[in-house]
Amino acid sequence: MFLINALDKLEQLSLVRPSLIAGMVKKIKNLLLYVIYDNNQASVNLEKELSLLEEYIGLEKTGNTDNLRVLVKMTGNPSGERIAPFIILPIVENGFRQLASLDVPEKNMQLDVRVDDGHFQMRLGWSKPIDSSTLMNGNTVSLQHIGRRLNLLYPESHELKVTITTEQFIVNLKINLNRAIT
Repeated sequence: MFLINALDKLEQLSLVRPSLIAGMVKKIKNLLLYVIYDNNQASVNLEKELSLLEEYIGLEKTGNTDNLRVLVKMTGNPSGERIAPFIILPIVENGFRQLASLDVPEKNMQLDVRVDDGHFQMRLGWSKPIDSSTLMNGNTVSLQHIGRRLNLLYPESHELKVTITTEQFIVNLKINLNRAIT
């Protein structure tokens, strides 16, 4: 789904800021090649997945007319680790989609990723209007699909948790990469 959204954004920007298109096409091409050739396996190289995640985030930031600030922090060593495809990118894409739909003066997103000795942790938070309820259901259809995939691929070795605070939506994901079903 994220590639369709990226192409839609590319089409919209081609009308107002055509100078950005060349760089965006290259990023979309890299993502598309990865989806077609690499993501058809049971597991993918985590280091490459995180590299493409950074490209995707750059693509989302490119030409964004909203007051969007994205902070990314990656720590640990993903080298040699593997993860099931279409777990990380769809969570981040969901965050960007949710953030784009909100009416807030400043749009902030923070992504913290830590990889340590076969354990993957990700915390993704994005701003929301303060006056909206903290009792809202943050479990979107996208997150429900990812949750089901995690239950199949990483049974009893993952945690996907959505928290809604006064100012933020937060998605926390923890996976024991050593306990995947292949």
